[in-house]
Amino acid sequence: MGSNDRSQHDRAQALRRIILPQALVAMIPPWGNLFIDLLKTTALVSTITMSDLTFRARTMNDATLKTVQIFTLAFLLYLIVSLSITIGMRLLDRVAVRGMARGRG
Repeated sequence: MGSNDRSQHDRAQALRRIILPQALVAMIPPWGNLFIDLLKTTALVSTITMSDLTFRARTMNDATLKTVQIFTLAFLLYLIVSLSITIGMRLLDRVAVRGMARGRG
């Protein structure tokens, strides 16, 4: 193994063992924010969008005039999904930080 090959191996090893783990831990909070943003603006489980949920709630409200019940249910559905994403990202962050701490010792 030549000097240049050894240097490349050392750089690749440093990237894999030091740089990438730290970078991944730093990226978790922005990923959580991105997932919440995606929840607000794109399809949820490929079928229900938040705007579709709001549209359906308005349609049901026009037909039944049960505004409080309908929009409370829509709010709770949105809350459950967004809290699930938030809790999942926090757990992922804790696991990643714990893994980083374990790697240092």
